[in-house]
Amino acid sequence: MFGYKVPDARAIVFTDTMLAIRALLKNLTFWVLLPALWLPAVAAAQIQPDGYHLVRDCQEEWLVYSSEYRNYVPYVKVMHESEPSVSILINLVQDRHFSFLLKTTRSAFLFVNGALQRSLVPGQWNSVSCDSLYRVYGTGEVMLTVFGLRGTEGLTSLMVFPKTHIAADSIQAITPSVISLKPRSDNAFRDFSVIAWLLILVTGAGVFLSHPSIAHKIVSPGVFFSRDFRSELYNHYRAYSPVIVVTVSMLALVTAFLLLAVEIYVTPILPAVLGVPDRESVWMLVAAFLKIALLCFGLFCFKYFIISVTLGILNMSEIAHVHFIKAVQSSLLFYGALAVGLLLLIFRQPRALEGIGEPLAWSVIAYSSVRYILFYILLNPPGRIINLYLISYLCVVELIPLIIGIKFII
Repeated sequence: MFGYKVPDARAIVFTDTMLAIRALLKNLTFWVLLPALWLPAVAAAQIQPDGYHLVRDCQEEWLVYSSEYRNYVPYVKVMHESEPSVSILINLVQDRHFSFLLKTTRSAFLFVNGALQRSLVPGQWNSVSCDSLYRVYGTGEVMLTVFGLRGTEGLTSLMVFPKTHIAADSIQAITPSVISLKPRSDNAFRDFSVIAWLLILVTGAGVFLSHPSIAHKIVSPGVFFSRDFRSELYNHYRAYSPVIVVTVSMLALVTAFLLLAVEIYVTPILPAVLGVPDRESVWMLVAAFLKIALLCFGLFCFKYFIISVTLGILNMSEIAHVHFIKAVQSSLLFYGALAVGLLLLIFRQPRALEGIGEPLAWSVIAYSSVRYILFYILLNPPGRIINLYLISYLCVVELIPLIIGIKFII
């Protein structure tokens, strides 16, 4: 009558339904957001031990060393999950009065700026006071390294502030130690390489200047493959001749450099008594190099003794000096080329050395096998196809030492 319209019953039902849905959504939003805000706080409280306030989670701050960039890069799980060591930089000015907590699920070792601090017991929290680090190192940043894990798998790291001055009994406080285990220095090895190759080249120059014709024959593949034992090299010179002794000395130096390069850059092969105590010291590397070279020279002399005794027993002593000189020739050519190749890779492409261990071992085995066959052909008198004495002799002086060496390395 006055323009007022009675609401439709369906409109009233629709409005009531929408109001009910909105109220339900409000309740659901509350109950969904409450756990979302509450659970992280509970989880953080469960991760950190009692007696500490959490400052930040340091799980995303870990670094790994990249040989390609020659620097530390951020840890990425898909790329670095198999890395045996991870590092983290602690800013002692920014994190003053805080403590760094870490816990692992496996046994590992903790280093501070390359110095070994302690072994980490699985499942046990360890505390590193930033104040203590600042008093000892007095620098803006220190690097903590965990060695012995697979990436950050099983590693928990937190920056915390202690609620009290006395930490809980379950926390192992770590203070700096004096045990220093530092990573290798590429610059030190490069400087050492210059000294080592100067010694090798000076020794070789001495041979070439004093006996130029004999020196050319020693490094000539054509002379090595020759079966003419009446040539000057095999007819007038013996293993104890001065020029041969100096050549063996040069071979010992080349072998020592090759062993050190493989030990440091490819895979550990040397026993502990021949290891390098400080790889950052050029003179420590030189001392180890000379020690290994002296040992190699002694082994080469011992090999000639075995050759002479064995061939004397078999009434074949006339080829003793021929076999030894040919062994020196082949070793100098092969191991010299191998050492030069490794030297070039160290200076130009050090990353290529990471997976070269197995191919290097197979190349040495292939070389030794081919050399065995060549020695049988070259030392066997003309007209004789099967020489059981020579086969047995070569097995004793060539194959058995190779097998023992492989077994020793493995």
